[in-house]
Amino acid sequence: ATPACNGLPELCGRRLDQAVFPAAHNAMSNQQIPGWMFPHHEKDIPGHLADGVRALVFDVHYGLSGGSRIKTDLS
Repeated sequence: ATPACNGLPELCGRRLDQAVFPAAHNAMSNQQIPGWMFPHHEKDIPGHLADGVRALVFDVHYGLSGGSRIKTDLS
């Protein structure tokens, strides 16, 4: 069960515009995936969530097969 107010009672009375949500950009890019070319994070998405990250941002691009890797189509 998730503690109320993200575990801090002093947050309970705040409006949404008075709160900060930790985020992870390119959250899927992490060192726990073998062979990821340029990981942005050490942990995977469940690790982010366990650490309190509540905004996960993903960039979606069309990819082309490039041997053993997928390459982004920049055209």
